[in-house]
Amino acid sequence: MKESGSNADFVLLHSYPTTMHAQMVVEALKQEGIPSLLHSNEMFGSGTGLGTLEPTRVDVHVPPEMLEAARDIADMTIDHL
Repeated sequence: MKESGSNADFVLLHSYPTTMHAQMVVEALKQEGIPSLLHSNEMFGSGTGLGTLEPTRVDVHVPPEMLEAARDIADMTIDHL
């Protein structure tokens, strides 16, 4: 995956079941200076997966050189739910 307007490659950090979970991780990454991208198969932006025939999946991508740090941040963020 390429970031728009950049040559930076991004790799999959994790797939989340809702936009809310993914947004929480993205915000935590942002606070630590780690850029990220979201990709979702959601329809209607509901965050519930309603309106789709497949389970909702929201992918968070980060630069490969920041993957390990991003995993630690993501794990701490989701563990606090």
